[in-house]
Amino acid sequence: MITNSGNVVLAGPFTVTDDKIATIAPVDGPLAPGASVTVTATYTITQGGSEWAA
Repeated sequence: MITNSGNVVLAGPFTVTDDKIATIAPVDGPLAPGASVTVTATYTITQGGSEWAA
C-alpha cells in the first residue's frame, strides 16, 4: 500500500520494488493528501525458496 501522508498532491507514477518479485507494475497518480492505493503482485513459493522447516 502506498499512502500520501503529506499535505500536497503527489503526481506519480509510483513504483514499488521487492527483491523476490521481478516485476511490479507502476501505479499512476495523482495521489491526494491522505489517500492510499493498494499495489499487488504475485510470488510463487518453491521448495527451494521456502525457509520453513518440515
